Amino acid sequence: MAGNLSDVDCVQWHANCNYIATGSSDKTVRLWDVQSGECVRIFIGHRSMILSLAISPDGRYMASGDEDGMIMTWDLSSGWCITPLMGHTSCVWTLGFSCEGSLLASGSADCTIKLWDVTRSTKVPRNEEKSGANPNRLR
Repeated sequence: MAGNLSDVDCVQWHANCNYIATGSSDKTVRLWDVQSGECVRIFIGHRSMILSLAISPDGRYMASGDEDGMIMTWDLSSGWCITPLMGHTSCVWTLGFSCEGSLLASGSADCTIKLWDVTRSTKVPRNEEKSGANPNRLR
């Protein structure tokens, strides 16, 4: 599977095992058909290299994290960015969806872990919803 314009920095299997997502230093995420080897979708919107990927358990959504601390959530069927998630101040090294897919966890070089409620269209991390709450505290 060739087509990235720069280094491939992360890969993630789709839930149905028919697709692989790749994140690259070329600032794109690509979705590849495993059988044909063809790129079926390119996700554009990051301003720095992609360091982490996660695909929701139902296979409908994907999250990508970049070198600048930005996380973008994507609708895989349309290719559209659902919402950017801002809150990290450094590289997002790891992402993971909860078993039911409603929460996204992110780990960053800024020494924080954040939980995001991805069922809402919001840019506010779930653990920062309540005023006065410690923004880094996990429930």
